[in-house]
Amino acid sequence: MPRPVAKVRRPQALLNSELIYAEFIEHQFAPHEHTTWTIGWVVDGANDFRCERQSFCAPAGMLCVVNPAEVHTGGGKQMSYWCLMPSTELMHLAFPDTDPGALCSAPAVVDDPVALKAAYQLFTLPPMDGDLLTPQAGGVVLLRSLLGSGSRDPAEDRSCGPGALARATEYLQDNLERQVPLAELSQISGVSAFQLCREFASRLNISPDAFVRSRRVARAQELTRAGADLSGAAASCGFADQAHMTRLFRTVLGCTPAQWRSAI
Repeated sequence: MPRPVAKVRRPQALLNSELIYAEFIEHQFAPHEHTTWTIGWVVDGANDFRCERQSFCAPAGMLCVVNPAEVHTGGGKQMSYWCLMPSTELMHLAFPDTDPGALCSAPAVVDDPVALKAAYQLFTLPPMDGDLLTPQAGGVVLLRSLLGSGSRDPAEDRSCGPGALARATEYLQDNLERQVPLAELSQISGVSAFQLCREFASRLNISPDAFVRSRRVARAQELTRAGADLSGAAASCGFADQAHMTRLFRTVLGCTPAQWRSAI
């Protein structure tokens, strides 16, 4: 029988949270527990598990959540999945004014559309190219949608107004050449990281990282139009390298920077 395959990373972009990908056939994990939340996203197959003496099944496309210190199993005939074990730093970014012990317990199996969208954003990331906003925003929204119902600040139920969003977008525009962490952007805007992500979605219909990508491409267009070489334009706009800029050009414009330049 094939042995389970598991790959564990602790990316700095996720503030050193554990990000795990695993797949197995006919395997059952022994009862165990963790000191932090364990959030799994089933990619294929199903997770048949027991948690606190109850049986559950999370099929492909669903989230399964184990709260800290809950004894649980996991496994089944066949399954591949992603798993997030959030670090203390990521939890603080998601819940800056809440003691983790005061957070509500999450249900064992979750099909909430907001949580699933955040999980998809987080777990299907391409190579990060140094990006900080994409994984951090995905982690914050995922944690808040799963654990935030008992800890919400009433102020977060109200719109923060255009001022906070204007400060955030102006700051990103002025710092396109570097990677801005979500915590820094939250401090500049004057609202929580979670509320800032909500403001981008509700007012601009875009995430903070998508806003940055679009502005980087727009600036690179201006620079190439003005005659800048492609590698210099990539560095000036905050791309990891010229290949990174080319990938974003294809995604946003459907052409490469060289094709864009030749059409001017």
